[in-house]
Amino acid sequence: MLYAREQPAKLREREAVLVANAEKRERKSALKTRRDWLREAQAVFNAMIRERDYFKPCISCGARIMTIENGGAWDAGHYRSVGAAPELRFEPSNCQKQCKTCNSGVIRRNGRVLVAHDAERYATIHAQYRVNLIERIGLQQVEWLESHHEALHPSADWLQEQIRLWRLETRRMREQREARAA
Repeated sequence: MLYAREQPAKLREREAVLVANAEKRERKSALKTRRDWLREAQAVFNAMIRERDYFKPCISCGARIMTIENGGAWDAGHYRSVGAAPELRFEPSNCQKQCKTCNSGVIRRNGRVLVAHDAERYATIHAQYRVNLIERIGLQQVEWLESHHEALHPSADWLQEQIRLWRLETRRMREQREARAA
């Protein structure tokens, strides 16, 4: 326990550390490139999708429980890949919770890779993704995803704002989920 005379000194020291940390964050933020912001935005967006779909199964195979065989973790899998349709990379309806095995196309058994990138399996996974996506969001929305879209060239400022908003939304969804569980 701190004595009364020591408390103000400890508080001043704590405030100085907080100010120094804030200044360090600002300096690091100023050094980030657009590519750095894009990488961070993708990670935050994917976390938001996984939280949104927390109680839903894998969109492709229907797995509900995560095991080593289906990748050991959940991904936020894009219906239309970021490479094929970069303008849809941050479109929530284009992204659903997916097990790592379905998202990567790699089959694992007992931690060992058995088949990597089997074209026939990929086609089956994608077809099942489409069927389940139609059930979740409707045929009209899926057809919209499959149509042509204007290119997206987000600025660093836009990405920073989206990161802030997605973090808030993720926190809100997590708090709702935890409140329901309590």
